[in-house]
Amino acid sequence: MFGNLEAKDAAGRTFELIVQQSAILPKGRRTLRLHPVDYSTGEPRDAPFDPVAPLHVRGKFQFRGGGEVKVDQVIR
Repeated sequence: MFGNLEAKDAAGRTFELIVQQSAILPKGRRTLRLHPVDYSTGEPRDAPFDPVAPLHVRGKFQFRGGGEVKVDQVIR
């Protein structure tokens, strides 16, 4: 499983959510590594990931064996 998602919080900050292949957690969930990104430089910010709700997440990720998941959801 791999790909990138983009999230924008209520404060107008943009974050990149990196989907990382990892061990399957209980109930079939997988872990996500969350990195705030400065889009003017493309470099990760040093600030912690602390979004202001609601968080709008968009993008897609793919499974190595085939198949793709598209995401466009508001998380409150």
